[in-house]
Amino acid sequence: MKENVMQTVSQSVNCKREILLKSVVTEDFKIDLASELRGAIENLKNQIQQISQILKQQKDKGHDLSQLENEQKKMAVQMKMMQDRLDGVKDLKVGDMYTTGSIEGHAQLRIGDDIREKLSPVEVISKNYIVQEITMGAKPKKAEKKAISQKPQPVKI
Repeated sequence: MKENVMQTVSQSVNCKREILLKSVVTEDFKIDLASELRGAIENLKNQIQQISQILKQQKDKGHDLSQLENEQKKMAVQMKMMQDRLDGVKDLKVGDMYTTGSIEGHAQLRIGDDIREKLSPVEVISKNYIVQEITMGAKPKKAEKKAISQKPQPVKI
């Protein structure tokens, strides 16, 4: 019988983790967000118009234009989503938290680290583009603790 032997290769490993970017809503934030969305919508409108012109020019030449048509449809959906977000800007209340996006960050895991803390999302909270708070390593909720604490089931290989 052949025995599987595990060998410790390293004392640490680098992993990816999500960093959520959130902003405290201010009047300036609402103005900037609306302006950014209007610019993105205008950019998409221009791209859709360019594709429409290309489609008209190439239609009679017998080219397969399905990829361009699909791209145009995707852009129209994106534009609608951005317009919905723009319409919602007026409903934002000063002091509310608004998730502006997420980026990928890195974490180093070492032997003895709490993996939930190290790999849970980080939140960066800003106000008027100045970082106000960084929260790291959120603890699992009660429902998550129960699921985590259950004895793992053996896996057959």
